[in-house]
Amino acid sequence: MVFQHCDEDKKGYLSREDVKVAVVMLFGYKPSKTETDVMMASIMQANVPGMPLDHFVSLMGRKLAAQDNYEKTRQIFTGFDIHCHGF
Repeated sequence: MVFQHCDEDKKGYLSREDVKVAVVMLFGYKPSKTETDVMMASIMQANVPGMPLDHFVSLMGRKLAAQDNYEKTRQIFTGFDIHCHGF
């Protein structure tokens, strides 16, 4: 699993850099500083050293669901855009 792979020291949480690596592994892109700040915001408020597994699974699940909806919409649009005009 991605979480275990990124938690190389087996500390039970992911650091900010670990989370960025996990996003690259799962979604194929490096998150921006702003996106990383948003992902880490709730962890910082809870005053914990990093992102625990349960929070990681929840957060990545929401990101995956949002990505899936975008992809479905894009595929439907492409199906109707028979002349590939983009509108």
